[in-house]
Amino acid sequence: MSDPRFDEALALAARREEADHRARAIRLLEAMVQDGSASPRARFLLASLYDDHPEGYPQAIAHYRAGLALDPKDSGRATTSRWR
Repeated sequence: MSDPRFDEALALAARREEADHRARAIRLLEAMVQDGSASPRARFLLASLYDDHPEGYPQAIAHYRAGLALDPKDSGRATTSRWR
């Protein structure tokens, strides 16, 4: 069963260009990381959101690597392989 915070973050990320959607999605996903419930997909989505801006590249790389560590075969890695 999916975490409702992930579902909400995914919906917000799909509309990240709208005011505050990107920041809200990041807050939801970071909360999942903090409480230990972030799946590889959540980590890859968070990496994608941080990758939107050059100042977020270090966080993007860290979350991408954390997602890979959780599940090296997760399909999310195929869409973000440029961070390797």
